[in-house]
Amino acid sequence: MTNDIEIITKEKEIVSSLTNEHFETIEFVDTGWTSRVYLINNGELVFKFARNNKVVEEYKNEVLVYKFLEKKSFEVKLPVVKFEDANLRYFGYEGIVGQTLDKYIDNLSEKEKIIIGQRLSGFLKILHESNLENINIFDISHEEKEFFEKFSISEEFLKTSLKPEIFSAIEFFLEKKIKNEFEKLKSNIKLCHGDLGLWNIILNKNHIGVIDFGDVGYYDSSIDFSGIGDLYMYDSLVKHYECDESMLKKINIRKIIIPILEIPYYLEQDNKKQLQKNLSKINSLFSSNN
Repeated sequence: MTNDIEIITKEKEIVSSLTNEHFETIEFVDTGWTSRVYLINNGELVFKFARNNKVVEEYKNEVLVYKFLEKKSFEVKLPVVKFEDANLRYFGYEGIVGQTLDKYIDNLSEKEKIIIGQRLSGFLKILHESNLENINIFDISHEEKEFFEKFSISEEFLKTSLKPEIFSAIEFFLEKKIKNEFEKLKSNIKLCHGDLGLWNIILNKNHIGVIDFGDVGYYDSSIDFSGIGDLYMYDSLVKHYECDESMLKKINIRKIIIPILEIPYYLEQDNKKQLQKNLSKINSLFSSNN
């Protein structure tokens, strides 16, 4: 604990020296797996410090894509890089002040959700048709490996928390159905955000923002739709993007996987409330898919 306090103090001092902000006004946000995050003025400026060397490689891609996208015009606002460590142990960007949609979605009207979906579709159309060199390519076999890694972390928890038939259905789904279904459907590898969900979309009175491009890469483009959990927003998004039947099938497969993939994070956070929510979703999904 002492070591953590020392690290946070040192990193706050770096942020203070770069921005001339008082040490006490810099807010530490300890919510990420990969980064220690510091906010100034509720997110007008955001600094991310890497928790390990692997994250530094992610930062290289994240900073690269922010600078690349600065040259493009979107109906959504994106972070703008302002500070970089020479070795990219940290970087700072002009953030987007507002609420993430996972915390605010219930306050929105049906019309507002539809508009957000439409604007996101315009953003994704431009992003998916962009070409950026030196960014990783992730085919479905790579994604399957990640699915199994996260499943193995949560396997014991799921086995003891779910009925045997539900747990067996999950194993079958991961081992057989994903690969078989994706092989039947045409692949559509595009430059993608990689973690686009309500948790990475920010809303205030004046604009919509998209944040956290740490998982940016070339994926099957279906990855950028599966985290949009609100029905009105999702329907608007896929309608205005003009998703075909193959894309919709791939998105639906991904939507089934998401509650499983989130379990390791909630276990690490000891978030019992969210773990129970995800277990309920998993029970519902795999009871209906049995």
